[in-house]
Amino acid sequence: MAEFEKMWLWAYAENPDSPKPPRPDDENLEPPPDPADESLNCENGWLDGCGIRLYYYGQAQPARAGADIRVTLPASYRHRVDITTEDNSFDDDYLDRGNVCVENANQSALNITTESGLVYVIGSRDLTPGPLCSADQIAQCENFEKDGQPAAWDPTCPCQAFGSMNLSTFDSGAANMTIDVPGDLWASMNLQNEDSPEAAAMCTATIDPALNPVIDSGTADVPYKARGEINHPSDAAIDGGGFNIQMSSAQCSLIAFTEDPDDYVGKDNGLDQPTELRGNLEVCSGCIAGKTCADLLPWTN
Repeated sequence: MAEFEKMWLWAYAENPDSPKPPRPDDENLEPPPDPADESLNCENGWLDGCGIRLYYYGQAQPARAGADIRVTLPASYRHRVDITTEDNSFDDDYLDRGNVCVENANQSALNITTESGLVYVIGSRDLTPGPLCSADQIAQCENFEKDGQPAAWDPTCPCQAFGSMNLSTFDSGAANMTIDVPGDLWASMNLQNEDSPEAAAMCTATIDPALNPVIDSGTADVPYKARGEINHPSDAAIDGGGFNIQMSSAQCSLIAFTEDPDDYVGKDNGLDQPTELRGNLEVCSGCIAGKTCADLLPWTN
């Protein structure tokens, strides 16, 4: 279709929080013109501060038009990554949810905001409490001593720049989210479905028992909340420290979806779309490790 031919990648290092199109001097130009400053063009090579978006070069983007976006970062990248996606719910007969999958996550801060999709984060097996710290600093903290006694991760050890993952939904969202971390990671986590207690009770917030979590007593008997810590390194380390994981879903509800164009149910048949209870949150070790995003979201291949 001609309108889909007007969709282009627009990747730039200008102001990722305030996207603007390339110079719209002539809407008939195809492909779109280059950025005003070619040195900001992320397609030319790796740049810090890149914003990556779908850009529709025409009068009005069709409401159902969208694209899968895949980004490959250098294996050594340890800085912040922000990912935002929304559902395409323009057509009640084709409710295309915005899914997110991250492989080998090893960033100092990973922030994901979605609506009612599926979110998978496969943490690097080399993930440490402080991704920005050097291997030597990590080793010093793991073997730290104070007054001649073992004091792993004492607050005076050289690495206190703890990493984080923050996964959340928009106010109307009900998303299923899974984070897989290495079994030996020191981490603190807070998982919560924020719907009314009556609705949220249908969903679960789970920290894998295999991780031997120390669960906060305030959430121990609440199935849709889980707050705790795993692998606390020593009495000298601060409570609630380490890698920080925050997961929240605004709602817990049945969500209708069509993931693959081949599964389109047809005009006026939207009620025939499959539904799934979403708003479930999980931190595990090994439940999705070894899989790829292509395995977890096969319809995007």
